[in-house]
Amino acid sequence: AGALGVMAGSSLGGTVGGAVGRSDEDTKTNKRPAGKDAREFLDNLDTKKYDQKPEYGGEKDLYGGMAQSALKSKMGRSYVEQGADGTLMVDAVKGFGAVLTAQKDMHERLKKLEGIA
Repeated sequence: AGALGVMAGSSLGGTVGGAVGRSDEDTKTNKRPAGKDAREFLDNLDTKKYDQKPEYGGEKDLYGGMAQSALKSKMGRSYVEQGADGTLMVDAVKGFGAVLTAQKDMHERLKKLEGIA
């Protein structure tokens, strides 16, 4: 469905009742470092503590990234989709993969700066 594909329901790995994503290295091709994509993602991601509006569940004291800011990077566009009501939603499995990839890139850069790489 692309970066702004319409989600009729949940997009949590295509399973009922939970988020599951295939992660077996043997199922992947064209594997390469994310590098620049990871840094662009972190540079653009706007994170906040927030409360949901009542019509969207009304939960208080939540933490997370703002979908609009994620759309500013290639990595962010890989997990943001548009819901049937027009609001932006996060595919949790793809989003977790993006965050994990950016974290690993940052870890490797910090090890080099600390001289322990």
